[in-house]
Amino acid sequence: FGLVATLMPPFLYLTLSAQEQQQDTTNEGWPYLYSVLSKLMPYAVQVAVLATNIIVVNNLRDRHTDVLSNKRTLAVRLGPTFCRLEYLANILIAYGLLLWEAFLVDTQITASKMIPLLSFPLAFKEWK
Repeated sequence: FGLVATLMPPFLYLTLSAQEQQQDTTNEGWPYLYSVLSKLMPYAVQVAVLATNIIVVNNLRDRHTDVLSNKRTLAVRLGPTFCRLEYLANILIAYGLLLWEAFLVDTQITASKMIPLLSFPLAFKEWK
């Protein structure tokens, strides 16, 4: 999960398609590849932090049995308060990037861009 998992497929697709078209990927193709990946970065971060939250919730739930089996997860090492704050920070990053993209980067606001905000109350409810 994370940035590697979310950015590797477009990177491989663009690199391999450039090679199939026999374009030079050594110097000329990199600026285009960089521009595409930099546009995808906010979306990749959103997916990465939400995927991290799945692991945070799982570790928080299993922390009592992890102590008994000598697992050294963050929930065991830093405690449940840290996990709850990490979960909240990840939620705020994901939805903050959504709002940043909608209002500051692409000023044309559409309903389809705002649909993910409908899930914010559910995500925030799970924080407590």
